[in-house]
Amino acid sequence: MLPTSKSRYAVLALSDMATHSSGAIISLPEIAGRHGISIHYLEQLFVKLRKGGIVVSVRGYGGGYKLGREPQEISIWDVLEAVGEKGCSPANVEKQNQTHKLNSSLESSNSEFWEVYLIKIQEALSQLSITDTLPAEVNLINS
Repeated sequence: MLPTSKSRYAVLALSDMATHSSGAIISLPEIAGRHGISIHYLEQLFVKLRKGGIVVSVRGYGGGYKLGREPQEISIWDVLEAVGEKGCSPANVEKQNQTHKLNSSLESSNSEFWEVYLIKIQEALSQLSITDTLPAEVNLINS
């Protein structure tokens, strides 16, 4: 499972919020301007992040977004799930295995390998938080 642009930009935007907002509301044009990301693309990501409970939207003058939880409480796996990057999750592999009859012990063994591989990735990404993506000096300031 390799990170896609969607997952990389989602993590980058959340890291930016953790670094620059100090819990305050931050606008998507601010994030877009700092990183050269399309505002339209960020809007699509933030709809998913909001539905996933990762961010909270604030409407009206001076509106924007703020983190829904403390950065250390938002795992990278949570972010991937929120933006729909769980297509290679262990549950989906199991579903594919049930849909397609495995014809040999080699196919079965190979399938089990990938299932274990994806479980290990999910476990690792669940242990990493947005805080882990920040530069050390930011971690020290916000700790």
